[in-house]
Amino acid sequence: MRISGFKETTHLGRYLGVPLLGRAPKRNDFQYLVDRVEAKLSGWKAKQLSFAGRVTLAKSVLEAVPIYPMMTSKIPKSCLEDIQRIQRSFIWGDTEGGRKFHAVSWDKVTTPKWMGGLGLRNLECMNQACLSKLGWKLFSGADDYWCQIMRGDGRDIEAWNHVWIEENLVLMQHITIPQDLQGAKVCDLVDENGCWNWNLMRDWMPLDLQHKIAAILPPHIDNGSDELAGAGGKSTEFSVSSMYYKLRGYSIDGANTIWSKIWKLHVPER
Repeated sequence: MRISGFKETTHLGRYLGVPLLGRAPKRNDFQYLVDRVEAKLSGWKAKQLSFAGRVTLAKSVLEAVPIYPMMTSKIPKSCLEDIQRIQRSFIWGDTEGGRKFHAVSWDKVTTPKWMGGLGLRNLECMNQACLSKLGWKLFSGADDYWCQIMRGDGRDIEAWNHVWIEENLVLMQHITIPQDLQGAKVCDLVDENGCWNWNLMRDWMPLDLQHKIAAILPPHIDNGSDELAGAGGKSTEFSVSSMYYKLRGYSIDGANTIWSKIWKLHVPER
Protein backbone atom coordinates (compact mmCIF):
# COMPACT_ATOMS: atom_id res chain seq x y z
CA MET A 1 0.00 0.00 0.00
CA ARG A 2 2.91 2.35 0.70
CA ILE A 3 4.25 1.86 -2.83
CA SER A 4 0.94 1.84 -4.69
CA GLY A 5 -0.62 4.70 -2.77
CA PHE A 6 -3.79 2.70 -2.16
CA LYS A 7 -5.61 3.18 1.12
CA GLU A 8 -6.97 0.38 3.26
CA THR A 9 -10.71 0.52 3.88
CA THR A 10 -13.46 -1.73 5.16
CA HIS A 11 -16.15 0.21 3.29
CA LEU A 12 -15.99 0.25 -0.50
CA GLY A 13 -19.22 2.21 -0.92
CA ARG A 14 -21.42 1.58 -3.95
CA TYR A 15 -20.77 0.83 -7.58
CA LEU A 16 -23.57 1.66 -10.01
CA GLY A 17 -25.85 2.03 -7.01
CA VAL A 18 -25.12 -1.41 -5.53
CA PRO A 19 -23.17 -1.79 -2.25
CA LEU A 20 -19.76 -3.46 -2.62
CA LEU A 21 -19.55 -5.86 0.29
CA GLY A 22 -16.84 -8.22 1.47
CA ARG A 23 -19.22 -9.98 3.85
CA ALA A 24 -22.76 -11.26 4.06
CA PRO A 25 -25.25 -8.44 3.34
CA LYS A 26 -27.09 -6.89 6.27
CA ARG A 27 -30.41 -5.12 6.50
CA ASN A 28 -28.82 -1.66 6.71
CA ASP A 29 -26.89 -2.23 3.48
CA PHE A 30 -30.12 -2.35 1.48
CA GLN A 31 -32.42 -0.16 3.56
CA TYR A 32 -32.05 2.43 0.81
CA LEU A 33 -34.27 0.25 -1.42
CA VAL A 34 -37.13 0.41 1.08
CA ASP A 35 -36.61 4.17 1.45
CA ARG A 36 -36.65 4.60 -2.33
CA VAL A 37 -39.94 2.72 -2.65
CA GLU A 38 -41.51 4.84 0.09
CA ALA A 39 -40.21 8.00 -1.58
CA LYS A 40 -41.93 7.08 -4.84
CA LEU A 41 -45.20 6.55 -3.01
CA SER A 42 -45.08 9.98 -1.41
CA GLY A 43 -45.89 11.64 -4.74
CA TRP A 44 -48.80 9.38 -5.60
CA LYS A 45 -52.40 9.81 -4.53
CA ALA A 46 -53.75 6.30 -4.20
CA LYS A 47 -57.32 7.47 -3.59
CA GLN A 48 -57.45 9.05 -7.04
CA LEU A 49 -56.32 5.87 -8.79
CA SER A 50 -58.44 2.90 -9.74
CA PHE A 51 -57.55 -0.54 -8.43
CA ALA A 52 -56.15 -1.48 -11.85
CA GLY A 53 -54.06 1.70 -11.85
CA ARG A 54 -52.60 0.91 -8.44
CA VAL A 55 -51.74 -2.64 -9.51
CA THR A 56 -50.02 -1.32 -12.64
CA LEU A 57 -47.93 1.18 -10.68
CA ALA A 58 -47.05 -1.38 -8.01
CA LYS A 59 -45.86 -3.78 -10.68
CA SER A 60 -44.11 -1.47 -13.14
CA VAL A 61 -42.57 1.03 -10.71
CA LEU A 62 -42.35 -0.27 -7.13
CA GLU A 63 -41.41 -3.80 -8.17
CA ALA A 64 -38.68 -2.48 -10.47
CA VAL A 65 -36.76 -0.64 -7.73
CA PRO A 66 -34.86 -3.66 -6.31
CA ILE A 67 -34.40 -5.55 -9.60
CA TYR A 68 -30.96 -4.20 -10.51
CA PRO A 69 -29.33 -4.97 -7.09
CA MET A 70 -31.00 -8.39 -7.22
CA MET A 71 -28.89 -9.28 -10.24
CA THR A 72 -25.70 -9.41 -8.17
CA SER A 73 -26.70 -9.42 -4.49
CA LYS A 74 -28.71 -11.55 -2.11
CA ILE A 75 -31.06 -8.94 -0.68
CA PRO A 76 -31.92 -9.54 3.01
CA LYS A 77 -35.35 -11.12 3.31
CA SER A 78 -36.56 -8.43 5.73
CA CYS A 79 -35.96 -5.72 3.10
CA LEU A 80 -37.90 -7.61 0.45
CA GLU A 81 -40.73 -8.25 2.89
CA ASP A 82 -40.94 -4.53 3.69
CA ILE A 83 -41.08 -3.64 0.00
CA GLN A 84 -43.87 -6.13 -0.59
CA ARG A 85 -45.71 -4.87 2.49
CA ILE A 86 -45.61 -1.38 0.96
CA GLN A 87 -46.87 -2.81 -2.33
CA ARG A 88 -49.77 -4.55 -0.59
CA SER A 89 -50.79 -1.45 1.30
CA PHE A 90 -50.72 0.66 -1.87
CA ILE A 91 -52.68 -1.83 -3.97
CA TRP A 92 -55.47 -2.25 -1.45
CA GLY A 93 -55.60 1.45 -0.56
CA ASP A 94 -54.39 1.28 3.05
CA THR A 95 -53.96 4.67 4.71
CA GLU A 96 -52.50 5.99 7.94
CA GLY A 97 -56.05 6.00 9.24
CA GLY A 98 -56.46 2.28 8.88
CA ARG A 99 -56.01 -0.90 6.92
CA LYS A 100 -58.44 -1.62 4.11
CA PHE A 101 -59.88 -5.03 3.31
CA HIS A 102 -57.44 -7.20 1.33
CA ALA A 103 -59.71 -9.20 -0.96
CA VAL A 104 -57.25 -12.01 -1.78
CA SER A 105 -54.01 -13.34 -0.35
CA TRP A 106 -50.65 -11.95 -1.47
CA ASP A 107 -49.77 -15.39 -2.79
CA LYS A 108 -52.72 -15.09 -5.17
CA VAL A 109 -51.71 -11.56 -6.19
CA THR A 110 -48.22 -12.82 -7.10
CA THR A 111 -49.62 -15.69 -9.15
CA PRO A 112 -49.12 -15.25 -12.94
CA LYS A 113 -52.03 -13.74 -14.83
CA TRP A 114 -52.46 -16.92 -16.86
CA MET A 115 -52.99 -18.77 -13.56
CA GLY A 116 -55.64 -16.38 -12.29
CA GLY A 117 -53.44 -13.94 -10.36
CA LEU A 118 -52.44 -10.32 -10.94
CA GLY A 119 -48.94 -11.06 -12.19
CA LEU A 120 -46.87 -9.31 -9.53
CA ARG A 121 -43.63 -11.02 -8.52
CA ASN A 122 -42.60 -12.70 -5.31
CA LEU A 123 -39.42 -10.70 -4.72
CA GLU A 124 -37.58 -13.39 -2.78
CA CYS A 125 -38.02 -15.90 -5.62
CA MET A 126 -37.17 -13.20 -8.14
CA ASN A 127 -33.91 -12.53 -6.30
CA GLN A 128 -33.03 -16.24 -6.44
CA ALA A 129 -33.84 -16.37 -10.15
CA CYS A 130 -31.64 -13.34 -10.87
CA LEU A 131 -28.70 -14.79 -8.95
CA SER A 132 -29.16 -18.10 -10.74
CA LYS A 133 -28.16 -16.34 -13.93
CA LEU A 134 -24.69 -15.73 -12.47
CA GLY A 135 -24.34 -19.42 -11.73
CA TRP A 136 -25.53 -20.25 -15.22
CA LYS A 137 -22.91 -18.01 -16.82
CA LEU A 138 -20.21 -19.52 -14.62
CA PHE A 139 -21.01 -23.12 -15.50
CA SER A 140 -22.05 -22.67 -19.12
CA GLY A 141 -18.64 -21.49 -20.26
CA ALA A 142 -19.36 -17.78 -20.66
CA ASP A 143 -16.36 -15.72 -21.78
CA ASP A 144 -16.89 -12.95 -19.22
CA TYR A 145 -13.61 -12.17 -17.48
CA TRP A 146 -14.99 -12.87 -14.00
CA CYS A 147 -16.12 -16.31 -15.19
CA GLN A 148 -12.68 -17.10 -16.56
CA ILE A 149 -11.18 -16.20 -13.18
CA MET A 150 -13.61 -18.29 -11.13
CA ARG A 151 -13.88 -21.20 -13.54
CA GLY A 152 -11.10 -23.49 -14.76
CA ASP A 153 -10.46 -27.13 -15.50
CA GLY A 154 -7.51 -27.41 -13.09
CA ARG A 155 -5.27 -29.01 -15.71
CA ASP A 156 -2.56 -26.35 -15.53
CA ILE A 157 -2.45 -25.84 -11.75
CA GLU A 158 -0.07 -27.97 -9.71
CA ALA A 159 -1.94 -29.07 -6.61
CA TRP A 160 1.04 -28.91 -4.25
CA ASN A 161 3.32 -26.21 -5.69
CA HIS A 162 0.89 -23.52 -6.86
CA VAL A 163 -1.25 -21.12 -4.84
CA TRP A 164 -4.90 -22.04 -5.48
CA ILE A 165 -6.61 -22.48 -2.11
CA GLU A 166 -5.94 -19.13 -0.49
CA GLU A 167 -3.40 -16.33 -0.73
CA ASN A 168 0.21 -17.40 -0.01
CA LEU A 169 -0.77 -20.99 0.81
CA VAL A 170 1.47 -23.53 -0.96
CA LEU A 171 0.53 -27.00 0.26
CA MET A 172 4.01 -28.47 -0.28
CA GLN A 173 5.32 -26.15 2.44
CA HIS A 174 2.88 -27.45 5.05
CA ILE A 175 2.35 -31.16 4.42
CA THR A 176 4.17 -34.23 3.15
CA ILE A 177 2.71 -35.43 -0.13
CA PRO A 178 2.30 -39.21 -0.69
CA GLN A 179 4.59 -40.57 -3.38
CA ASP A 180 1.76 -41.65 -5.68
CA LEU A 181 0.33 -38.10 -5.70
CA GLN A 182 3.57 -36.28 -6.45
CA GLY A 183 3.11 -34.01 -9.46
CA ALA A 184 -0.69 -34.11 -9.27
CA LYS A 185 -2.70 -31.32 -10.88
CA VAL A 186 -5.77 -29.84 -9.21
CA CYS A 187 -7.97 -31.68 -11.73
CA ASP A 188 -6.48 -34.98 -10.47
CA LEU A 189 -8.15 -34.38 -7.10
CA VAL A 190 -11.62 -34.50 -8.66
CA ASP A 191 -13.56 -37.74 -9.09
CA GLU A 192 -15.62 -38.84 -12.08
CA ASN A 193 -18.71 -37.14 -10.63
CA GLY A 194 -17.05 -33.73 -10.57
CA CYS A 195 -16.66 -33.72 -6.77
CA TRP A 196 -13.51 -33.53 -4.67
CA ASN A 197 -12.07 -37.04 -4.34
CA TRP A 198 -11.75 -37.26 -0.57
CA ASN A 199 -10.57 -40.87 -0.81
CA LEU A 200 -7.27 -39.47 -2.10
CA MET A 201 -6.86 -36.92 0.68
CA ARG A 202 -8.81 -37.94 3.77
CA ASP A 203 -6.22 -40.22 5.39
CA TRP A 204 -3.17 -37.96 5.26
CA MET A 205 -4.28 -34.35 4.80
CA PRO A 206 -4.91 -32.24 7.95
CA LEU A 207 -8.58 -31.56 8.62
CA ASP A 208 -8.23 -27.77 8.43
CA LEU A 209 -6.85 -28.04 4.88
CA GLN A 210 -9.65 -30.41 3.91
CA HIS A 211 -12.16 -27.82 5.10
CA LYS A 212 -10.49 -25.11 3.01
CA ILE A 213 -10.59 -27.28 -0.10
CA ALA A 214 -14.21 -28.25 0.58
CA ALA A 215 -15.12 -24.55 0.53
CA ILE A 216 -13.83 -24.26 -3.06
CA LEU A 217 -15.86 -25.19 -6.12
CA PRO A 218 -14.16 -28.17 -7.84
CA PRO A 219 -12.64 -27.30 -11.23
CA HIS A 220 -14.99 -27.73 -14.16
CA ILE A 221 -14.06 -30.69 -16.36
CA ASP A 222 -15.93 -30.64 -19.67
CA ASN A 223 -16.48 -34.19 -20.87
CA GLY A 224 -18.60 -33.08 -23.81
CA SER A 225 -21.49 -35.43 -22.99
CA ASP A 226 -23.80 -33.08 -21.10
CA GLU A 227 -25.64 -30.04 -22.34
CA LEU A 228 -27.09 -27.29 -20.21
CA ALA A 229 -30.74 -26.41 -20.72
CA GLY A 230 -32.62 -23.40 -19.50
CA ALA A 231 -35.09 -23.80 -16.65
CA GLY A 232 -38.52 -24.67 -17.94
CA GLY A 233 -37.39 -25.53 -21.47
CA LYS A 234 -34.81 -27.05 -23.78
CA SER A 235 -33.23 -23.75 -24.76
CA THR A 236 -29.54 -23.38 -23.98
CA GLU A 237 -30.16 -19.70 -23.19
CA PHE A 238 -30.87 -18.86 -19.56
CA SER A 239 -34.15 -17.09 -18.83
CA VAL A 240 -34.66 -15.35 -15.49
CA SER A 241 -38.40 -15.44 -16.10
CA SER A 242 -38.40 -19.21 -16.71
CA MET A 243 -36.29 -19.78 -13.60
CA TYR A 244 -38.69 -17.64 -11.57
CA TYR A 245 -41.67 -19.71 -12.68
CA LYS A 246 -39.70 -22.87 -11.93
CA LEU A 247 -39.00 -21.68 -8.38
CA ARG A 248 -42.67 -20.83 -7.89
CA GLY A 249 -43.71 -24.25 -9.17
CA TYR A 250 -45.52 -23.03 -12.29
CA SER A 251 -45.35 -24.78 -15.64
CA ILE A 252 -45.03 -22.48 -18.63
CA ASP A 253 -46.60 -25.24 -20.72
CA GLY A 254 -49.89 -24.49 -18.99
CA ALA A 255 -49.87 -20.81 -19.92
CA ASN A 256 -52.60 -21.15 -22.54
CA THR A 257 -55.54 -21.06 -20.13
CA ILE A 258 -58.91 -19.35 -19.96
CA TRP A 259 -57.23 -16.62 -17.90
CA SER A 260 -54.83 -15.91 -20.76
CA LYS A 261 -57.79 -15.38 -23.07
CA ILE A 262 -59.49 -13.09 -20.55
CA TRP A 263 -56.41 -10.88 -20.11
CA LYS A 264 -56.11 -10.54 -23.89
CA LEU A 265 -59.60 -9.06 -24.22
CA HIS A 266 -59.59 -5.44 -25.43
CA VAL A 267 -61.48 -4.09 -22.42
CA PRO A 268 -60.47 -1.89 -19.45
CA GLU A 269 -58.64 -3.93 -16.80
CA ARG A 270 -60.80 -2.58 -14.02
